Amino acid sequence: MYLSNRRTQELSDFLSTSVKVFTTTYDSWNEAKIELLRKYGYEVENLWSRDKKDISGRQVRDLLRANDAGWRELVPRQSLMS
Repeated sequence: MYLSNRRTQELSDFLSTSVKVFTTTYDSWNEAKIELLRKYGYEVENLWSRDKKDISGRQVRDLLRANDAGWRELVPRQSLMS
């Protein structure tokens, strides 16, 4: 699992367990994350579930590094600066 128990316990130093956590699910890591957060007292709401990612952060970063403006088509319009 990506988050160690120690790291998860440290999370409460930055994010109170009174704060509801919103997430999404498309792979086993997301399911494990939800389980772990609940174990440590967080209320978690899953906004949606999908079988796979449509777009990955890696895709966007690769396009940015290549100076390819195609990354703009992959992110929400609200993310773009004028």
